[in-house]
Amino acid sequence: SSKMELDNTNISFFPDKEFLTTWVKKENDSTYIAGYSIFDSNFNEQFSKTLITENTNYNLRVSTRIISDSVFIILLNGTDEIKLIKEERNGKTVTEKIVSTGSIVYGEKMYFDDYESTKNKPDYFWLSWSNHLQKYSINFEQLSDEKTFQYGISSYLGNDKFLVVINDYDYFSNITTIGMVLNADMDTLKSFPIGYFPNGNYNLQVSRISNNEFLTIKKYGERYYARAYTNEGVAKKDSFLINVKSTSSTSNLYFTVNDDKVYFTWSDAKTPGKGYDIYCNIFNLSAITAVKENIFKTPDNFYLYQNYPNPFNPSTVIKYSLAKPSFVHITLYDILGRKIKDLLTGNQEAGAHEIYFDASNFTNSLSSGIYLYSINAEYKNGVYRNTKKMVLLK
Repeated sequence: SSKMELDNTNISFFPDKEFLTTWVKKENDSTYIAGYSIFDSNFNEQFSKTLITENTNYNLRVSTRIISDSVFIILLNGTDEIKLIKEERNGKTVTEKIVSTGSIVYGEKMYFDDYESTKNKPDYFWLSWSNHLQKYSINFEQLSDEKTFQYGISSYLGNDKFLVVINDYDYFSNITTIGMVLNADMDTLKSFPIGYFPNGNYNLQVSRISNNEFLTIKKYGERYYARAYTNEGVAKKDSFLINVKSTSSTSNLYFTVNDDKVYFTWSDAKTPGKGYDIYCNIFNLSAITAVKENIFKTPDNFYLYQNYPNPFNPSTVIKYSLAKPSFVHITLYDILGRKIKDLLTGNQEAGAHEIYFDASNFTNSLSSGIYLYSINAEYKNGVYRNTKKMVLLK
């Protein structure tokens, strides 16, 4: 009967096309409430429920996941606690659990093996908040110890694997973006380059797009480019341009997937003085094609990457790129510059390379501390040298 501004809204559909919405709204000058509503397919409200009342909307968020035709899970972030709530479609609370209390929580998210599907009822899910991660059953029983991680999780890949994206800056503020696939113990299973962003012009989104793929989205100027990767980090297609006709100020890109279609939306101020409009473009997931403006190329020069993980114990991976065939030396030094060992010596072709370093393999065990690793790549008419630090933390 009246118009009201809502925050933190999202929509999830039941199998019969009725849908669940979450919201945060201002009830009066001193009160904010958060909750959900259920509507039928004709947008008639069937049921609404308030979950929490606060005196501020700071850090007040609600997210949901439908797990069957009649049950859904709510992740509620209040002022100083996060809570899991299992609800039936008629508003009955089945069970609830306080996960964290006493401090402000950020980045809370639920991860399920089956990407955005209610066809298969899940048995468990992962919950991340701040720098914590834990596995729960659908009835909120703890299935793993609480884990902590150094970097934020960018996406869940299913089968207890996670994607982390880190940025490596060189002297000129160019950014090389590296993707890392981690297991549930936060061990690195694989690393691979995702993108190269010159002059610090970094604007990257990474999100799961199916059970077997994730999507990277890069903003370059006022245009958005995307590229699909397998969960093993292999690029399936060349990058493609999302908003072909945008020439002005674009922002707020969002996408969702329905069957084999990917729906991209964004805002654009194409008409001067008229504010922003919302635009949409739809792609077939299976038919993403290449465009000329492919900015997801790996650097076409020599480069020594920061090792990962870092700090490490006892093993880490050192990656480097060769622009030309070279005779390569990679050497380990202590912090005073005294040589400890040659890690690699030999001829190598141009391309991306990596070596696995395990400190436990040394006859004289290495102690905790800072070490240096250097590359010396001799190629026709030149040589490339670089040195980086790494930390062994036992």
